[in-house]
Amino acid sequence: SEIVNSIVEEEDYGADLDPVDLSFYGLTLKRQNIGQKNMAVAADQGGVLTIPTRDIDQLDRYRPSIIAFGKLNGEGDFVPARQFLPFWRVAQPSSDATNN
Repeated sequence: SEIVNSIVEEEDYGADLDPVDLSFYGLTLKRQNIGQKNMAVAADQGGVLTIPTRDIDQLDRYRPSIIAFGKLNGEGDFVPARQFLPFWRVAQPSSDATNN
């Protein structure tokens, strides 16, 4: 580990690291609370939110989870703050718009 630490410091790799890149099973990362929810997911179903939706403790290292921004509504469903479409589903500009 001393060799790796030396290389990381010498090459300044730490400046480019995102905590998400360090999400190893069992590793607890302390995050500043900026309104995120740590939501339980079903690992055997590809990481979809569990039903019923549960906000779990971010320090619970033994439950699969995902960090998301949003809130739980009155029915217990998670309502994301924003939604994004996959890049292949985003509407492409029409050929008329690009020719003008």
